[in-house]
Amino acid sequence: MNWRESFASVTSVDEIKEKREQFFQDLIKTLNHVEMEHFADEISCIHNACIVRLWEFVKQGNSLQMEWVLFGSGGRREATLFTDQDNGAIFPSFNTNTNSHETLPMYRSLMERMAKQLELAGYAPCSGFVMAVNPRWNGTVEEFFARIDHYLAYPDWDNARFLMIMADMRSLTNHQPNVEQIRTYMLDRIPHAKFLHWLVANHSWSQSIALNVLGNIRYISGGPYRGWFPLKEGLYLPVINMIRLWSLAFGFDAYSSWERSRLLFERGVWDRELYQNVKRTLDLCYNLRIVRQLQIAKEQPTLSFVTDEDLYVDLENPEHTWKDRVQQALLTAKQLQKLTSSHFRKPR
Repeated sequence: MNWRESFASVTSVDEIKEKREQFFQDLIKTLNHVEMEHFADEISCIHNACIVRLWEFVKQGNSLQMEWVLFGSGGRREATLFTDQDNGAIFPSFNTNTNSHETLPMYRSLMERMAKQLELAGYAPCSGFVMAVNPRWNGTVEEFFARIDHYLAYPDWDNARFLMIMADMRSLTNHQPNVEQIRTYMLDRIPHAKFLHWLVANHSWSQSIALNVLGNIRYISGGPYRGWFPLKEGLYLPVINMIRLWSLAFGFDAYSSWERSRLLFERGVWDRELYQNVKRTLDLCYNLRIVRQLQIAKEQPTLSFVTDEDLYVDLENPEHTWKDRVQQALLTAKQLQKLTSSHFRKPR
């Protein structure tokens, strides 16, 4: 389905929210009948179509040329029902006939209005401030090139983290040359950045996978989610981060974690067993998040809101039997963690 065409006729933020809600409700009916990769892509396309329409509202009557870009799960096409703002902006080069530093205030105004429209439409500001209104995440292609060079030249953890965020960059509309230039610039350089590989792998090793020394699931020990499983921090995020590192280190131009994993197998980096286990882990994590969000949504008037409650899952819930699959996924994550640590060694 062409989601962008479906939103082309809407004329207000409220209409966008209503139509998005309707499409989500229809799509949810297919949850148990489709691949999770396909379901995630469809959800992401719906969000993308909403954001495109909001961008058209904001840019109406404005001649400024600026690309709106997505990072995070939106950039990877792995968005869930609830998602926040992870975005950036790319301007034309300065000192040209159409652009100069004097236009910066107009760009800022445009970005601020877009951030506000997104918030009105149910996309909360990013808690880590990965947003176009943050100067770190906007600029010309040349400015992004300079940042990449700086991050690679001084690869402390903050700079490594910024590179990993940037690696998930995707244009709001497909195949925009500025985004492609920036992605190509990164993919040409990161495979040679051996210290960066080690630094990210070392951080992945330090990320706590929710498995105890006996190989059993480790649950949250206190607070409102005591006895629950930390899905995002204890499984999903470490796996996503390790997949991204492997893909970048080998120079693969891919967006989603599923696509990255598939390329790692097809090009002989991973064996079939590891790939299949990682795919099952991705499928399980995404499925669990959607199911948890639907549980939360039963108590809410709409599916269009952001919460951190879906980061935790009650594996004792009698409605579902996830525990054995989660245990296997954690063992896969631990295996990938060990392999990542042994493969990306600190350069001498």
